Amino acid sequence: ARLPNLRVLEAENNELEELPGGEESWEALEVLNVANNRIADLTSLAGASKLNTLNAEKNRLREHTKVPVSGWRKLKTLSLKDNELEQFPAGIGNLQLVEVIDVQGNRIKSLPPDLGDLKEKTLRRLAIEENPLEDKNRIMKILNKGKRPIKEILDYVRKQAAVGAKSSSSSKQMQEADKEGEVKENQEQQEQEQEQEQEQ
Repeated sequence: ARLPNLRVLEAENNELEELPGGEESWEALEVLNVANNRIADLTSLAGASKLNTLNAEKNRLREHTKVPVSGWRKLKTLSLKDNELEQFPAGIGNLQLVEVIDVQGNRIKSLPPDLGDLKEKTLRRLAIEENPLEDKNRIMKILNKGKRPIKEILDYVRKQAAVGAKSSSSSKQMQEADKEGEVKENQEQQEQEQEQEQEQ
């Protein structure tokens, strides 16, 4: 079904397992509430470029690629609380107008580098409690006790991303050095064997 003029859809508590229609069905959609259903895939919303508010709390979202946020450039409120996500949705850094991100009660272990692309002047609330975050104590301390928690958490993400980039390039250099060492060792071994053969 194509719904070219639908701007608001309230469909909470309906035991929905999927959204009807393809990408072109949601072109005009601005507000979507599908809280408390059984939805595991929101990819049909990829073309919902006017989406302003999404409430998909208490569903069965597990794969971060099934929440196509990168096309939702006008999104201001994203609520994915109480799902089964193990990562933030791919492309979260594209949401330059987002004010609220709520991913409480998922299975998220780390904050993605592109979270640092968001604007601290725009983002007002980042709710990430009840997730098995790797650096949980530090992250929650920033959010709960920081003077400017949003700015501080985004700065933290940016620093982590920079450290990660450095360590990955240094580990690459180490691998290359190891390879060079192996090649040199093999050459030396071959030379020794040749010398021994000549002596015999």
